[in-house]
Amino acid sequence: MIVGKAIYHLLTNATAITDIVGTRIYPEVAQQDGDLPYIVYNITNNEPSDTKPEPSKLDTAGVEVNCYATSYSQAIDISVAVRGALDRVKGTYNGVNVQSIQYINEVIDFDEPQRAYNISADYEVRISRTDFEIAQGSPITGVELGQLSDVNVTGVTDNQILSYDAATDTWVPAADAGGPDVLDDLSDVDTGEPEDGQMLAYQQGTWTTIYQDEITLPIASVTGLQAALDAAPDNLRELTDVTISGLTDGDYLQYDSASGVWQNSSLILGRNGEQYTGNYDTEAGTLRSGATETVELYYTAQADGDGLSESASSDTPTSGYDIRRKLWYAEKAQADPDTSADWTQFTAIADNTTFNNAKAALLAYLKERTGGTVPISLKMTWEEVSQVSYLLDDYSGAAAAYSLRLLSSTYSGDAVEVYNGSSYADIGFDGSGELDTTALATHCGSNDGFVSKWYDQSGNSNDAAQGVTANMPKIYDGTTGVVTENGKPAVEFDGSDDQLTHNISGLVSGNFTYSDVFTSSDGAAILHSSTSTNTKWIMIAQTSTQTQLSDGFLTAYDNYFKNGTSALSVGATRTDLKNAFYNGNQNLAFYHGTTSSVSVSQMYLGRYQSSGFHFSGKLQESILWTSDQQTAGNRTNIEDNINTFYSIF
Repeated sequence: MIVGKAIYHLLTNATAITDIVGTRIYPEVAQQDGDLPYIVYNITNNEPSDTKPEPSKLDTAGVEVNCYATSYSQAIDISVAVRGALDRVKGTYNGVNVQSIQYINEVIDFDEPQRAYNISADYEVRISRTDFEIAQGSPITGVELGQLSDVNVTGVTDNQILSYDAATDTWVPAADAGGPDVLDDLSDVDTGEPEDGQMLAYQQGTWTTIYQDEITLPIASVTGLQAALDAAPDNLRELTDVTISGLTDGDYLQYDSASGVWQNSSLILGRNGEQYTGNYDTEAGTLRSGATETVELYYTAQADGDGLSESASSDTPTSGYDIRRKLWYAEKAQADPDTSADWTQFTAIADNTTFNNAKAALLAYLKERTGGTVPISLKMTWEEVSQVSYLLDDYSGAAAAYSLRLLSSTYSGDAVEVYNGSSYADIGFDGSGELDTTALATHCGSNDGFVSKWYDQSGNSNDAAQGVTANMPKIYDGTTGVVTENGKPAVEFDGSDDQLTHNISGLVSGNFTYSDVFTSSDGAAILHSSTSTNTKWIMIAQTSTQTQLSDGFLTAYDNYFKNGTSALSVGATRTDLKNAFYNGNQNLAFYHGTTSSVSVSQMYLGRYQSSGFHFSGKLQESILWTSDQQTAGNRTNIEDNINTFYSIF
């Protein structure tokens, strides 16, 4: 039927439909085992629109459109898109003159065999035919309105409309028949007293005048409606000017003019009968606003009352910066925000944490009394800091990467696993991407802490580990605290038996680059070694007792840079290496080259593989690339990134 041609054209040319079902639009029946979602349409009836003896120029067809989808929401979206493509449409489509399409109704069902939702919608389609013929078979062409047997247009003038005259069973010019000649004469129109700019809108069966700002738009989709309903506040806590926490019976909302927020208060009275909550709001506001740094929230509590003042700064950082919020507590009431000795920082929170989330974390500390009981003061500070440039984001391809700072924005693991003499704990990074020394101190307390596993941040899971507790390098001292070098955390090797082993199964040597941040405390600086003979992925500075390791063994293929400056080249001896790097200072060693093809299965941090010599000193970072970063032109930028963080030279 020609109506099917028009329906297919309208459905396949509606992007709102094809964005969901693609080309899966089928007449009559879907493809066997076809993918969901899809549409099937069929013509349920097709008959002339009148019963007069003359040939009918209009056909009225019934069309059923079935929308199939695996989810109820998607089936609704398809049905809404179909109605948008068909309902109230007129025009010529695919050669078919569509006079009108009217949506009738729809039924929602679940198709158990297909495990799919089905929305079946019925439409009435009126098709204007131009090829009808009289009984003799001669086509009618050039027909005008006045030639129809039930139309009399005699004496018609401009702007007249036709009105049906029941007495004569004909359509005649409205003025001649006494019919309606203005809009307000029509039974379904109520124009009232229209004013400039008003329009007619259909409302509950009647066309009435409205202003433009009174227009209401139809809901685009059920999915959109649900999203809007979900976003709408449905309780006090979701309102932007209301802050509620720790409710108890009898609480009431009290307006804080300093912050412009309604907050809950309790009628808790002190010893002399005065109100407790909010008793020191004024003092809190003075301390917050008078601080040198930006203090977004200040809370203080003592025996006879508490006070709260807050003023949220932006949650959106300036381009190139991150927002860093810090949470602090002081073991005294009305503590001066500028007296740093009074304040202790809670565990750091992530950069760009919003004001509301940071505030919730701060109040959670108060609720759990992590910072002590009253008297107490809390503050939340705000600052913008330059965004961190992560080394491995810019220079990828590392085979193994160990550091006590975060090296990659995609790495979500921890820095090290630490043994405190009785238990193990993973220690991660704080909000600024540095080792979480607060968590480290909490885990170790008065005990020494040792690295049992140094996690690989390259994404290759080449973690360096040590299962023998006596051979684990130290990271925390139970008396002096975190082991550091130049103000940054470090892993300390004792030069006797400390070592970490990492497996790099199947790695074949070739072009390579190592970068290391370390301090050597005696003549031996053995940072890397492999179980494979003659591997070049190694750095050793000899002592006088290590003469059995022949000169030239380590540097036959290597070029060394120290603190950004060329230090050694191919052919240098181990003595040259020792003299270059053994000085008791923090060093950045960058060395690269090419090795012979040696299959490497296991490597060491802090030990020479065959003779058992061990590294004595502190190691803060070690990265291995299986490519020559010097030849690639990346050395200077890599060294700049490392030096910016560690301040070596």
